Amino acid sequence: MSQVRTAPIEARVPRPSRPDVPDVSVCIANWNCVELLRKCLRSLFDQAQGARFEVVIADNGSTDGAADMVASEFPNVVLIRNSDNRGFARASNQAAAAARGRYFSF
Repeated sequence: MSQVRTAPIEARVPRPSRPDVPDVSVCIANWNCVELLRKCLRSLFDQAQGARFEVVIADNGSTDGAADMVASEFPNVVLIRNSDNRGFARASNQAAAAARGRYFSF
C-alpha cells in the first residue's frame, strides 16, 4: 500500500499578495466591439469589485475606434494595439503576457 504525503499546513497556505501586484488581471481580446467594450469597462470601473484588479486589452486592429476609445476614456487600462486581427487566442496570450495579476480572468 502506498502512502500519500501532504505538505505541511504552512506550505499550503497562500502567501499574502503584494500591494503593488493586482489580485486579478482582466484580459480582453477585442475586435470591432467599441460599444460592447465601453460597457464592459464601465461595469468594471464603476462598481467596487472587492479586489485589486487591472485590465489588459489586446485590440486586433479594430476599425471602429475601439483602441482610441480605450486610450482616451480609460487611460489606466493597459492597451496593446495590433495592426491586424491576430485572432482570439493570440490576442488573449498577448494580454496574459502583459498582465501582472496573481489570477487571470478572460
